[in-house]
Amino acid sequence: MSILTRRSFDIPTLAPAGALLQALADSGRSGLDLLVAFRAVSGFVTGFAQAELANPFRRPPAGTAPPPPIASRGCPPIDSPD
Repeated sequence: MSILTRRSFDIPTLAPAGALLQALADSGRSGLDLLVAFRAVSGFVTGFAQAELANPFRRPPAGTAPPPPIASRGCPPIDSPD
């Protein structure tokens, strides 16, 4: 979860990023291609982590109350002109 909450602020989260960069570089990428590949893979990893952490379609564990509707959390309705 630290990839979502701390990203590059924590030294331990830099080690996997360095390993990813090295693996992508070892595959023959460099320069802009390396950056694009890194951003693409990092985006997928972040998306998977976010989906796992805050999946709105996941059922709450048995015995717990469901989360409140989005409208009650201060978010405007989808059809709002804002």
